[in-house]
Amino acid sequence: MDEEKERKARMIRLKILRLQKELAATQQHARLGSFLHANRPAAIWSQADRDRKRIEEEIAGLREQLATLTKPVETAPVVTKEAAEPKKAAAKKRSPAAKPPAKKKVAPKKAAGKRAK
Repeated sequence: MDEEKERKARMIRLKILRLQKELAATQQHARLGSFLHANRPAAIWSQADRDRKRIEEEIAGLREQLATLTKPVETAPVVTKEAAEPKKAAAKKRSPAAKPPAKKKVAPKKAAGKRAK
């Protein structure tokens, strides 16, 4: 079962990478076409915007699927009251670390004299 989940997760990651590559290519094409003023730049930009929205929605859906598929199993270790108390006592005994002394700031040197006009 775990191998099947890993395989599905790899496939989803691969789809996400492909869509990201497609998104980058379409946006680059739109920038280049509009820069060259080829085939009505406004039409190129609107098509690129539609492509961007479509691809980003697909990527978001795939990321949700990946998140649900690879959700970590929530198995928190059981901490007893007796085990937690020594940690608290040890934390109280520690003293804060000594901070190094602050360095003095050196003022910049002023010019020896002003130039005469």
